[in-house]
Amino acid sequence: MRLVATVVLLGWLAGGFLCWCEPGPVLAAGERSGGVPGKAAEEPDPAGDACLMIYAALVPTPGTIVETFEGVLGDETGAASESGCTVIVSGTWAELGDAPSPDGVVFDLLAGQGWSEVPEYGADGPDGTAFGFSGNGVLCVIRGRWDGGDDADSTYVPSDAYQLIVRLRPTD
Repeated sequence: MRLVATVVLLGWLAGGFLCWCEPGPVLAAGERSGGVPGKAAEEPDPAGDACLMIYAALVPTPGTIVETFEGVLGDETGAASESGCTVIVSGTWAELGDAPSPDGVVFDLLAGQGWSEVPEYGADGPDGTAFGFSGNGVLCVIRGRWDGGDDADSTYVPSDAYQLIVRLRPTD
């Protein structure tokens, strides 16, 4: 297990995203984290469990780097902070090939587990997607972004890279 340096992510879809993530482990497939910081290890950790479930579902995605961070998450406005978990998937469409897209993997996983979609977090466009789910006392907000091209410039070659950020926090 290696420690990840403190990370600040800024500049998200429509209005921004802020994640001030304290150092946390990058998990190997099947490895279990110690849970959300500040909680005793023996306490139930539904957000940590959901984070591990999503991480495990995304690790097999071809051509991706999948990382997890545990720490303080800012909300969509940057006004509130709560402890939680973030899973970040980075890859390219070329390496993904015909495999299911990471956003589709997360959507199908949570829907299949009986989680409820939260429409307030839903948005789609040429440069990304956003959606949310709640279940088991956890809110999960997913933001995907990629370069959708430039309809006004036929010579523009969009980047092949995409990124998916999955944020989970307890709702209680």
